Amino acid sequence: MDKSDCVSGDMYAWGFEKRPPGTMHVIHVSRETGKAQTLYKLPQTGFNMVHDGVLTENYFVVIIHPTSYDMRAIASGGAAMGEALRFAADRPSILYAFQRRGNVETKPLTIELPPSIVYHYGNAYEPKTGTFSFRDDSLRR
Repeated sequence: MDKSDCVSGDMYAWGFEKRPPGTMHVIHVSRETGKAQTLYKLPQTGFNMVHDGVLTENYFVVIIHPTSYDMRAIASGGAAMGEALRFAADRPSILYAFQRRGNVETKPLTIELPPSIVYHYGNAYEPKTGTFSFRDDSLRR
């Protein structure tokens, strides 16, 4: 999956290794040079579904929901991807805010949130440098 910066045209993408522990990679693709650079490699506790992310001026934000895939059921042909997705209400959601100018040694800001599943986040912004807020304009009337 990816998000593009509407000002610079740069793209930020994420994906997961298919082997345990399901390491998440965050990649920056420069519109100017066309080159891709891995910014982060972050080990996870399993195979997660991350459907969306948001960009702010300084951060690329994704939320890891307390879900995992039953990879044995998928590999054996016993379940489709949607059927093999499991929700764990006893685990938190984890928000990762990756510095857009970071690198593989830079640690993301990590915040534990109540367990939830959200597929599309709407928008995010930085009301002041070093902070960010989420906004869903569709909720305004």
